[in-house]
Amino acid sequence: EAALEILTAWLAATPGDIAVLSQKSDLLADMEGFAEALESAELAFNAFTEQFKLAKHPPAGLLRRIRTLEEKVTPP
Repeated sequence: EAALEILTAWLAATPGDIAVLSQKSDLLADMEGFAEALESAELAFNAFTEQFKLAKHPPAGLLRRIRTLEEKVTPP
């Protein structure tokens, strides 16, 4: 939980930090906070699309993470 506090504090100062948002998503998923992990991954994706408007492809790893978390949050 200390790591989560550090990441959250960092994001309070730099909310668009894609790497930290992704790390927070990974940490929350490891703690089985899947809904919160999904939210953080989506924020990372949104930050990417905002910061890299000319990118032709979104980050594949982040998209896979979002799909995996969506399955955990809303099982079939």
